[in-house]
Amino acid sequence: MKKTFVIISSIVCLLLSSCSVVEPDPSLDDKDLVEGYNFSQTISINYGQDGEPQIINPLSGRGVEVTNNGQHVIIRSTMTDPVCYELKGTCTEGSVKIYGEEKFKLSLNGLDMSSSDSCAINIQSSKRCFLVLEDGTNNSITDGAGYPTDKEEIGSGGEDKKGALFSEGQVIVSGNGTLELKGRNKHALASDEYLRIRSGNINITNAASDGVHIKEYYWQEGGDVNINNQNDGLQCSDGYIKIDSGILNIVTGDDGVLTSYGDDVADTEAIDASITINGGDINITAMSGKGMYSNGNIYLNAGKLTITCTKKEKVISTNPTKTASIILVDTETHYTPTQD
Repeated sequence: MKKTFVIISSIVCLLLSSCSVVEPDPSLDDKDLVEGYNFSQTISINYGQDGEPQIINPLSGRGVEVTNNGQHVIIRSTMTDPVCYELKGTCTEGSVKIYGEEKFKLSLNGLDMSSSDSCAINIQSSKRCFLVLEDGTNNSITDGAGYPTDKEEIGSGGEDKKGALFSEGQVIVSGNGTLELKGRNKHALASDEYLRIRSGNINITNAASDGVHIKEYYWQEGGDVNINNQNDGLQCSDGYIKIDSGILNIVTGDDGVLTSYGDDVADTEAIDASITINGGDINITAMSGKGMYSNGNIYLNAGKLTITCTKKEKVISTNPTKTASIILVDTETHYTPTQD
């Protein structure tokens, strides 16, 4: 029989080592708002019934070159103005790789893309990617079950290949469409910088590694994110997680939500590995791991948090060697143990 433990807290501190720590607060940055830019030119890549891309490039010879080898497309941009890339149609053995030194909009307008041997979308740009899920559209991205080595992948130059959708830079998600992600070889969604979700529906139905893997921080202020995989659900490896609003549902075979940093990072380095919940509806089922774990502080300020896992001590925990705290303020928290 399941037992449910409910904690409704009001300025309660658990495992206190310091209650004076200031929670992370990424300021509203207009540079992250896609509506603040004028994308005057759109390059369209439409995969037809045969899977071959039909490319419309008004900037050919003027700063953007688009080449393809079958269903595999490479975009190289030297533009200094923002550009929009629109992807739509269906391909079963394709991919898109993007190079550039300027922020860009990536519009998914009814895309169903599967790669046979690598990332489906590989963004080799460190600039902002405004990932827009166009209103009312259904989009699907799946990576290959096996990735080639750098020697096998011509022109890769030792590039990272970390998931079905991978970016070297920041990813800001908006729009009112739906994106389904499957990571057959690695993560489903990964970024070497930060992921900010403003709106949209993201469904991760499988991942060989983490459902979402981010380095700098994960910031959710809206949208509906659903993760179902056998490894970690949402991991930030070198920074923090902040949820202000929206829905986050995770069913995972390992840890649900975690922040951490590697052993090669010195304690004196300014890395905030905290988790902050300011709102939203969060539901985590961790079949064998921890519900929520942080190498830093955990702040539960508002919202609703429901966690199902094997043991009560695994529900919400911090690293005991890092003098971390769990701080709850007006948060409704539910714990349900899994059935043996």
